[in-house]
Amino acid sequence: MEESKLFKNMLDELENKGNSAEMLLDSISETKMASLREAVDEISEQIKVREKLHSEMLSDIEKMKNAISNMMPPDNYASAELQRAIVEFRKKLIDAEEIKVQEKLNCFRDIALLKKEMREIIQEMREKESRASLLGDILSK
Repeated sequence: MEESKLFKNMLDELENKGNSAEMLLDSISETKMASLREAVDEISEQIKVREKLHSEMLSDIEKMKNAISNMMPPDNYASAELQRAIVEFRKKLIDAEEIKVQEKLNCFRDIALLKKEMREIIQEMREKESRASLLGDILSK
C-alpha cells in the first residue's frame, strides 16, 4: 500500500516537474518571441520614417530647384555677366538633380537593409516557433 502511494507521489512529482519545465520553456520562448516581434515592429517603423524622410527631402529639393529657376534671368538678356549667371544657375539645377538621384539610391539601400534585417528576424521567429512546437510535442508525450 505504501509503495503504491510512494509510486503515485513520484509520478505526481515527475508530472509537476514536467509541467514546470514546460511552463518555464513556454515563458522563455514567449519572452524571446515578444522581443523578436518588437524588433520587427521597430524595423517597420524605421522603414516608415525613412520613407517619410525621403519624401521630405525630394520635396525640399524640388522647392530649391523652383527657387533657382525663378531667379534665373531670361536668356534674351545676352550680356556676358548674365550669361555666366545663367550657366551658374543651370549648374545648381544639375547639382540639385544629382542630389535627388543620390537620395533615391540612399533611400533604396537603407530600406533594402532594413527589410533584409526584418526578414532575418522573421526567419528566426519561425525557427523559434517550430522548435517550441517540437519541444512542446516532445514534452507532452
